[in-house]
Amino acid sequence: MNALRLARVGEAFADEGIFLVGRRLFTSAVAVATLVVSAALVPGVIANAAPVTDPDVEQMDEYSPAMFAQQAAQLPAELIEALDRDVDVTGAEYLAEAAAATQAVLVVESLEEDAGIDVLGSRMEGTELVVNVGDEAAAAVVEDAGATAELGEPEPFVLDKPIRTTTDLWDGQAYYWSDDPLDQSGYVCTTGFQGFNDTTGDPEFVTAGHCLEGAEGIVGPVSALVLSAPNTVTGFFDIGAPLVSTRKWGTGAGNVNYDVSRIAVTEAGVTPQPGVLTWGYGAGAPGATPRTYITGQTATIVGATLCASGMRTGWRCGPILEVDYDANSFVDENGDPLPDLHVNSIVAQVCTLPGDSGGSAIVGTNAVGITSWSTADGASCQSTDVAGFFPMVSTDGAKATVATAYTDWELEVRPETPGITTAQGAVNPTTLTGTVPLSARTATNSVIVTFEDGSILSDSSVTSGTWSVDVSSVAAGLHTFTAVTQYGANSFSSPANGYFSKGVTVARLTGTDRWGTSIDIAQEFTAPVPVLYLTTGLNYPDALSSGPAAAHLGGPVMLVQPSGVSQVVLDQIVALQPERVIVLGGENSVSATSFAQIDEAVFDATGVNAERITGPDRFATSRAIARDAFLDSDTDPGGSTVAYISNGLNFPDALSAGGAAASVDAPVILVNGPASTVPTETIDLLTDLGVTEIVVTGGTNSVSAGIFAQLDAEFSTVIRQTGADRFGTSAAVNAYRFSPTETRALLATGTNYPDALAGSALAGEWGAPLYITVQNCIRAEIYAELARLKVTEVSLLGNTPSLSAEVAALKRC
Repeated sequence: MNALRLARVGEAFADEGIFLVGRRLFTSAVAVATLVVSAALVPGVIANAAPVTDPDVEQMDEYSPAMFAQQAAQLPAELIEALDRDVDVTGAEYLAEAAAATQAVLVVESLEEDAGIDVLGSRMEGTELVVNVGDEAAAAVVEDAGATAELGEPEPFVLDKPIRTTTDLWDGQAYYWSDDPLDQSGYVCTTGFQGFNDTTGDPEFVTAGHCLEGAEGIVGPVSALVLSAPNTVTGFFDIGAPLVSTRKWGTGAGNVNYDVSRIAVTEAGVTPQPGVLTWGYGAGAPGATPRTYITGQTATIVGATLCASGMRTGWRCGPILEVDYDANSFVDENGDPLPDLHVNSIVAQVCTLPGDSGGSAIVGTNAVGITSWSTADGASCQSTDVAGFFPMVSTDGAKATVATAYTDWELEVRPETPGITTAQGAVNPTTLTGTVPLSARTATNSVIVTFEDGSILSDSSVTSGTWSVDVSSVAAGLHTFTAVTQYGANSFSSPANGYFSKGVTVARLTGTDRWGTSIDIAQEFTAPVPVLYLTTGLNYPDALSSGPAAAHLGGPVMLVQPSGVSQVVLDQIVALQPERVIVLGGENSVSATSFAQIDEAVFDATGVNAERITGPDRFATSRAIARDAFLDSDTDPGGSTVAYISNGLNFPDALSAGGAAASVDAPVILVNGPASTVPTETIDLLTDLGVTEIVVTGGTNSVSAGIFAQLDAEFSTVIRQTGADRFGTSAAVNAYRFSPTETRALLATGTNYPDALAGSALAGEWGAPLYITVQNCIRAEIYAELARLKVTEVSLLGNTPSLSAEVAALKRC
């Protein structure tokens, strides 16, 4: 048998008793499972059940990374790398969160079984357990158990991408075609390496040139063969028709032959992958062992170990015997010489058989050649057999290679991810630096650094093993960036993520307690203030609407003790010299005693009497606040064309809306979020205000689809701003309203309300966004917003129990 002759399918599989009949043997239908998610949301008022606190309820403990430092040191390096890459946590943080999550399961189970609570949902936020319940009585039990309660159902999970089947095309995979539709057999070869057409960017793979001899006569697509082992076919999938512009087997200029051709990958759903099938490191299934990913291409050297992948012999390795060898001793199937046939070759002590032609040959993770010829008899391998591989590149520029044959083709690789040595969260760096993996230290590679605004810096001097980009001219602000290794024009590594700040000042507005913090915030206003809103510091409903109202009228919001106001709070009230003092809520919120103290102090100092705004419930109080500030005010009774609608049964969404609403002189109006509609009083208020745009904050579990539809039918523009959780909603609400011209931003804890209640009025006064985050870091979506806005001044609301020193250091979660 001619050692170079393309194997007919019948011949290639004869020893397996497999004979393929016809050009298209069968059509393999892939059963596509359709995922149907059915969810029935039945809005309504949740009954105020009063579960009995059980002393045996499991208590949620506190977990810090320091507790797990010793165990973290024993974790596998691969796990530490994956944690850093994928979720940006340390091993100790991972173990702390895992321990907390393990106990949280027991706590939730105990709340349901021991306390009789109807748990609507639960989740972990770091080491904090958040439990969704339907009423405040249940919430109290949850808080007593050391968890954070959240009223209402959690946001539903939504899969926002279609589910589809895909097929990966790997290097070393078999493919088949027939050049005659009436022929009873076809040709089989092996894919070499995936790549791209430089002109079009379309995927194409290279294979042996003699595999496509006579390609002009091929009718129909090429089919990839699905094998369960070398030489064992189980199915087909189409990968596209052969390219017209192939270099086929034949005599080349200067008596040098090109044994390379290429095939376009045009079939939808087929994804070329830059990895070589390793066939169980021998003769098993092609994917039985991990693929060896290609990180580049290289010329090679005698003595190096070459490994080849092919559909007939699987995975074979052996030493290289010669490079740039002018192979000219070919014979035909009768053993007669073919003196005009010459091929530049890498020769290795490896056996290949018909069907392996075109397959991948690698040294390490670099592509070195494609299978071209063999000394084997075509049926079996002997220990003395060698094989030839047409090189990808050569150090001898006069020799034929894939690179010289196709100057418009680029190898697809999977470059290794660069390292980042600049400290995460670095302050005022002048350069960003990192390391380059050994396999990427070539002139073909560069490191590309992309910032949050899309701007790019790069370093192509990576052969030393390091990279560096100058960021001295980068504008002040918080910055996020990704660093990737780029190979050529089309192949990129997975990103390494980093962040840093330049010229950002951080201040903290705080006191010894929540009342002291509200005093510190109020002192940012200049006396005399047109209005001063006073609300209880022990609950949130009455105050959620006050921030935008106070900002609209130009005054602050302060927290007062409900049963007797301290002298320090009274002194600050008087110091502000308010022209109007409004106490929010009824006597259950601010008692008659506290009101009398306030009224006396203010009247003695300014001659102004305190007022009280209240209603039969939190929703009526919210409407009364908005009507008073935006319609009945002597200073600005002009209404508002914009209004924010937030769930009054919980605080996070309304707090985030406060700064955004205040920036456009709009009220925040509270509604019973789970209900199917809002009362006519709410519609009347919106109409009286002259509202044309309504922003609903939070998902359907915060404000129901029924309420949204009702508002949408009544008003010209109704939109919903929401995220995956309260922090995502905070980012979305502010992203909708604020453009990248803000220099200031406020941060408050998202797990409690007092600091943000007072801060929302200040956010309006400054025209700045107010974001909520977790206690020990800035959530990634919030950090991204601060970077987008180019914020250079960050004000933290509350002391370290609310926002830690890590937040003050601008540490990102």
